Amino acid sequence: MKGKTKTGFEIEVKDNALDNWELLELWGEADKGKPSALISAMKMLLGEDGYGTFKEHVRSLSNDGIVHATLMSEELSSLMVSITNGKN
Repeated sequence: MKGKTKTGFEIEVKDNALDNWELLELWGEADKGKPSALISAMKMLLGEDGYGTFKEHVRSLSNDGIVHATLMSEELSSLMVSITNGKN
């Protein structure tokens, strides 16, 4: 399955990547306000290399070279929408 953010970041994830109970557990922990769970979930979904590439893409969107949490969140939301829409 392919995902693409509104800003042009593209990545391919395994077809069964979203069918992972442990990933759902991590999303649940992130929803409870545990940001480290979100990081772990992203790494599980994208893989270590994909996560690093994603982070560098987000860094490239900022004017100061910082991976801003707000930008990371916006890009992740955009990516997840594109993945779930492509799954249909």
